[in-house]
Amino acid sequence: MARAKPVTFEEHIEELQGKYRVTLGLPDLAELPPGTVVGLSAYTHEPSKQRWLDPQALVAPNVTASDAARCFLRASYNLPLRRRRDQETDAPVPLLVRRGLFPDAVYVDIKSTYKGIVEAFGYDVEYRRNAYLSFNQYPVPLPDLVRQNKRAYAAIIAMSSSYHSILQKWTGTQLRSIRIRNVFHQPCLWALTRDILMGVYTQMYWNFRLYYANTDGYIIDRRNLQDATLLIESWGFASSIKGAGPAQVDGVGSYQIGLHKTMRTGNSPNFATMPLGFRTVRWLKRRVAPRLSEVYGIQCK
Repeated sequence: MARAKPVTFEEHIEELQGKYRVTLGLPDLAELPPGTVVGLSAYTHEPSKQRWLDPQALVAPNVTASDAARCFLRASYNLPLRRRRDQETDAPVPLLVRRGLFPDAVYVDIKSTYKGIVEAFGYDVEYRRNAYLSFNQYPVPLPDLVRQNKRAYAAIIAMSSSYHSILQKWTGTQLRSIRIRNVFHQPCLWALTRDILMGVYTQMYWNFRLYYANTDGYIIDRRNLQDATLLIESWGFASSIKGAGPAQVDGVGSYQIGLHKTMRTGNSPNFATMPLGFRTVRWLKRRVAPRLSEVYGIQCK
């Protein structure tokens, strides 16, 4: 029997665009027919092939950022990927809050972190902390629709995080949670991404007095900007300045620096994620920095 011809990314997108009757805008839940699956940016009633989409989430006609990420993965890989239990490791988020007013600060962050990691190591990367890192030197390239949309390439990382997904279904009177197998689960990509971010954070933590850190962004004293930029580049990443000037830090996702102010307001106590051990940071950096520098076009130092 002849093998079926692989479905391309473009064919997946075209099929999705023609599969449903689409209404732009998310209605009240009470207006939905029973059996509608309720997501953050899309409500889908499979029996009637009706779909409601948040216009802000679209990256193409009738296609959300998450749709584009799923189409790419389905077209490019045999899902679900086989992975071992020992590859599922704890991977904390780098977070630090030092509440207060700091007169001359900058917010520096890593450019396109998730895109850079996916392009450097591929979705099918094999990784176990302090043991091995194995990847295809020529990973499947991201299609432009994914590569040019931050929410789309970030969705690839987000979908890789958990073996199970929680699906919300409207019964007609309430939302019911259903636990399903997540075919996009990729613990190696998830752990590698978090460990790389933790590695950068660890070196930032020990080299500078951080005022604030969240995932791939840092508020630091302006005097440390050049050294911090060089440190980020030593991992192979490029960086950018998100804001500069007097900084007021109140909590996670709650700060103002220069003219940039978060919409979220709130207070939280001072705290910091525990840094990685020096041995782990050295082991990881030697393996990821050369490859990331190729992708970013950075001279690895």
